[in-house]
Amino acid sequence: MRAVRRNGVLRVVAEAVPAWSRPGTAWNGGHRFLPPRVRAWQEGLAEAVRSVRPRRPWRAVRVRLELPDGLRGDPDNYLKTVLDGLVRAGVIVSDRLAVVRDVRVSALGTRRRVVIVVARVGGGR
Repeated sequence: MRAVRRNGVLRVVAEAVPAWSRPGTAWNGGHRFLPPRVRAWQEGLAEAVRSVRPRRPWRAVRVRLELPDGLRGDPDNYLKTVLDGLVRAGVIVSDRLAVVRDVRVSALGTRRRVVIVVARVGGGR
């Protein structure tokens, strides 16, 4: 993964988000867990943004997620993995609607990469 931040915009180019029909947590015998491939992807995201993330997590953002064509599953499942990863990485304070003001998800084409663009919204630090 590669990350660049300029003028309140963070851009990350990453390998495809893991195909997981229920990103985030799942139940296993009454215990919640994060699937290992989802956790590894989110840790990779945190490592990629470590040197360019804001000093304090942003409190108001717009997020654009560009996914490769042909991914299985619903776009909102991939978005959940990305938003949770941005919170874990310290880029955004939470993935609640009060913070994530606008979301766009689109198909990139046949390339096997994901582009994540997070733009700080005015007044959102």
